[in-house]
Amino acid sequence: FIAALDPNGVTSRSVSDFADGRCLEAMALVYDSCFSLLKSEQRDQLLRAIEFRGTRLYRAIANRLETQVFSAHLWQHILHQFTEAALATFGELPAAEKWLTYVHELWIARFPLLGGNDGGWANGVNYFGTNFDTLLDLPTLFGRYTNDELSNHPWYRNSIYYLLYCWPPGSASDGFGDGSERGTEPGTNIAYFVEELSRRYDNPHGIWYADQLLADRDSTTLPLNVWWRRIVRSASQTDSPLAAEPTELPKARAFRDIGLVSMHNDLVDASRNVMVAFRSSPYGSTNHMHACQNSFNVIVSGKRLFANSGYYIAYGDEHFLGWYKHTKGHNSILIDEQGQTFGSDGYGWIARYLHSRNVSYCVGDASQAYGRTGLTRFRRHMVFIRPSTLVIYDDLAADHLADWSWLLHSGAEISIDNARLQISANHAEGYGRVDIRGGVPMTLQVTSQFDPPADNWRGKKAGGKVIAYPDQWHVQVVANRPTNTMRYLAIMQLSPASLEHSFRDLVDKERGVVHLGDLH
Repeated sequence: FIAALDPNGVTSRSVSDFADGRCLEAMALVYDSCFSLLKSEQRDQLLRAIEFRGTRLYRAIANRLETQVFSAHLWQHILHQFTEAALATFGELPAAEKWLTYVHELWIARFPLLGGNDGGWANGVNYFGTNFDTLLDLPTLFGRYTNDELSNHPWYRNSIYYLLYCWPPGSASDGFGDGSERGTEPGTNIAYFVEELSRRYDNPHGIWYADQLLADRDSTTLPLNVWWRRIVRSASQTDSPLAAEPTELPKARAFRDIGLVSMHNDLVDASRNVMVAFRSSPYGSTNHMHACQNSFNVIVSGKRLFANSGYYIAYGDEHFLGWYKHTKGHNSILIDEQGQTFGSDGYGWIARYLHSRNVSYCVGDASQAYGRTGLTRFRRHMVFIRPSTLVIYDDLAADHLADWSWLLHSGAEISIDNARLQISANHAEGYGRVDIRGGVPMTLQVTSQFDPPADNWRGKKAGGKVIAYPDQWHVQVVANRPTNTMRYLAIMQLSPASLEHSFRDLVDKERGVVHLGDLH
C-alpha cells in the first residue's frame, strides 16, 4: 500500500517530512523482514519506491545537513529511518552504499550534535527524548557492521548524569527548552534510555535512577523498540549492576559544553530537595532553546517555585515568540524593556564553576546575548549555600544610560513588599522568600498577566477537555533611574514544607554590605 502511494502527494517531504520518513522506514522494514514472503513484483515495487524517496532525501541533505547547527526532524527520526532503508537495500540498490557512507561519516563528524563530552543536550531534557531511538540505534547499527565503537563516546557515559541531575526522580526538570514546563517527573522513555546505557556501562547510579522511574509503571505498555532491545540484550548480556543511590555523588554538576549548572541539596529524595538550575549557553536560543542566558529556575520539593513562565501552545505563535521563548518569560534581565536576541548569536557561557560539600558557585556571562541593545556586560554570580540559601549577584553595564529590570516568575501567587524590597511565594510543598538590593533605588512591580496572553487558540485538549492555561505571577525589579552600570544582589531563602524553616531577616550594614544571620 505505501509503495503504491504517490511520493509527491500528501506523504511528500514538501508536505510532511515526518510522513516521508515513516514511509521510507515502513517499506525498508517490510522489505528486509518479509523478503522471503514477498513476490518478485512486490520486491521490485518496494525497491523502486525506496529508491525514489531515498534519493530525494539524499539530494536534499547531502552537503547541507553537515553545515547546519541542528535540523531537529532529521536528527530526531528521519536520518535513522534513512539508515534503515540503506541497510535493508545494501547490495541491491546501487545508491544504498552511497547513502550509508554519507550517514556514517556524518555521524562521526557531527555527533553529539547538541553537546560535548560532558553528556548535556542543549535543546533541553524534554526534546532530548525525541532523539532516543536515533541516539541508541545508529551507533549500534554501525558497530554491528563496522569496527567502529561509536557508542563508547564519552557523551554516552555522561548523558546518564545529565538526566539524573537535570531531571531527578519525582521532580520537575531543570525547566530549560520547549515543553520543559509540562512534566512533573521524568517520562518512561528517559527511564529506558538510562537503563540501556547503565547496563552497557555498568553504572549503578543509572540503574537506581531507572528503577526509581519505573517502580510504579506498567511494563506491558513498553514501546516496541524497547521490547526489541530487551530481547536482544537478554540473549547476549550478563546480569545488570546492582543499583546504588547517588549519595556519594557531588550535589552539583556543570555541563559546560551546553552552558548548564545543576545544584542540589538532596539528589535522592525529591521531597527534601532544593534544586537550582542555571543556564548560560554557547548554543544561544536556536531551535527549541530559549533566549534565557544567565537565567535560573528553582525547584523545591520537586515542584517549580521560581521558574520560567508561559506555555508551549504552538511553536512560533504570538505567546511563544513574545513571552515563552522571549527573555521576559524567564528569570533573567531586561535592558530598556528589551531581551536577548533569538538564534545562535544570542549566546552565553559558564565562566566559572566551583563546588564543595556546602557551597556550589558558578558565573555566567551573557554579555553577547543582547544584540544591539547597548548592553556591554552581564555577568551573573550564583552561590548556592546548602541546605537552602541562594545568593545571586548581577554585574551589568551598557554603553548608554539604560533602564534595567530584574525578572522573577512563579506559578504560585507572589507577594511583594516595596518597603523591605522583599518578594515571597509559596506552593503546597515549599516556601521561598527573596530580599533584593540594587546599585540605585528600585521599585518592585508584580502582575499575573501574560503579554501576549496564553490563548489556547488551537483548542488543544487533554483527557477530552480543552486545556486551560492559568495565569502565573511575574515580578520586575526596576531601577528608578537610568544608569550605565547596575548591580543587583538577591538573597533567596528556600525550604521544603516537609522541613522546619525560619527565614531570617536581612540586615543592611554599611553601604554595600548586608547580613543574613552568619552570612555577610
